[in-house]
Amino acid sequence: MKNQLLHLYIIHESGMLIQEFSFHDKFESREEEIISGGIVGLVSILKEIVKGEKEIKTIDHEERKIMFKLNRTKAVIFALIVQGDLYVFRGKLEKLAQDFDRECLDRIREINQKDVNTDDYLDVTYLVQKHFGN
Repeated sequence: MKNQLLHLYIIHESGMLIQEFSFHDKFESREEEIISGGIVGLVSILKEIVKGEKEIKTIDHEERKIMFKLNRTKAVIFALIVQGDLYVFRGKLEKLAQDFDRECLDRIREINQKDVNTDDYLDVTYLVQKHFGN
């Protein structure tokens, strides 16, 4: 199951990349800032196209899927790229978002108020390891 995890992006609604994780060396990201902005734009466009209030949960691209989860304030997007469509990943993503809110919500609110370098400001590697392993 762990070999089905490919990549995780945690992105602020402004398009700023909070953190990204590669679960496989062969799936290293090259242009994280462009990708994070693209994911925010994609989520916004799809929501507008379908005219729905609910969040987009999954984009299916045959052998790979992007699973989305918004935090409770909808200020942070979690995008998990996986091979396959295992229900267990959805639960892990939900729990990650809940823990993230519990531990980081005050710091996320500060992002809206000032220019923040998230490299030093918000490291949530321990939360990703807690829910998805090393």
